[in-house]
Amino acid sequence: MQSKDRKIIYILIYFIKSEFHIFKYIDQVQYKSIDDRTLILGMKEAIVEVEGYFKECKLNNILYNQLMLELQLSHYEENYAKAEDLLFRLIQLTESNKSVRYLSRISINYMNLAYTQFFLHKVEEAFENSKKAAKVFLIHANDLNIYKEASVFALIYLKRYREAEEVLQQILDSGAIGNTPEQLSKRHIIMAVIKYLQGEYKSAFKHLQQTKEVETDREGWNLGIRMMNIYLTLSTEKIELADQRIGSMRKHIERTAKMRHLRKRDVVIFRILSQLSRSGFDFKEVWEERRKDFNLLRSDQSDYRWVPRSHELIIFDQWFEARMKGIPYEPVFPKPAESKAVDKKSEE
Repeated sequence: MQSKDRKIIYILIYFIKSEFHIFKYIDQVQYKSIDDRTLILGMKEAIVEVEGYFKECKLNNILYNQLMLELQLSHYEENYAKAEDLLFRLIQLTESNKSVRYLSRISINYMNLAYTQFFLHKVEEAFENSKKAAKVFLIHANDLNIYKEASVFALIYLKRYREAEEVLQQILDSGAIGNTPEQLSKRHIIMAVIKYLQGEYKSAFKHLQQTKEVETDREGWNLGIRMMNIYLTLSTEKIELADQRIGSMRKHIERTAKMRHLRKRDVVIFRILSQLSRSGFDFKEVWEERRKDFNLLRSDQSDYRWVPRSHELIIFDQWFEARMKGIPYEPVFPKPAESKAVDKKSEE
């Protein structure tokens, strides 16, 4: 066998092995909870291995896989500044090299960049990049709606509620073609939030009636339904019904805790709501007595801080304070984080 043939075979083997790592550490785990840390050591070893393959053969498809593995690890470790930098590199790589240039890859990278920038609280940038992801032609309707949904989150955080409603309505209008039943349920919750924020309580109730509870939901959208019902019943002065909703939430929390799909932040929120119910909905009393809990919710601790693109579209502690003061809820979102990410234009 000639040396050229052997080289081709080695390159092919390296590429197949790098693809195996993508399957093992990304395709198989991307829907797992971010709290699942069991694969981190294996991912680090895989990255070193794939990096060695690239040094041997300089194949851009192997470099792409290496960067994707590093990106996944960065998200697991909540190092979003590094993830943003990696995504600028991935976008540059896919846009400038024919061997790795696929429209689906470009679209996914822009979507991942938007997702990452949410965690850096760079909402304006996330909004623009979610639009870039959606501009790629021949995207499946379901994928297109996922990209549009990111725009909806950004518009809510930017307090551009009418625009958010328009984009979300486009998603809902696509029906079963662009939404799974679970996605439709989630998106009706989001629409209920938008309606609530605009003071359209009756319409918000109607959207909540079109939701379907999913007990195995890992992202907490079951809690999103229950929280919205509590907000709405209190906003419409249905105190007894609010009390019942909190009782229903308690049963759900107990079931979910057994399955370990519950953030500590949600437990603290429920603890506050339980005391609110026992106090006869005296917001000022609970605000004073639960100062430590509110401080936890406003801390930067991973288990307790507010998470963007979650079921908590209305920031609970800020909503509670507004109710306590008798003023309209006007969210104040965290300022954009400092990052060492290099703009891809400066790399060109």
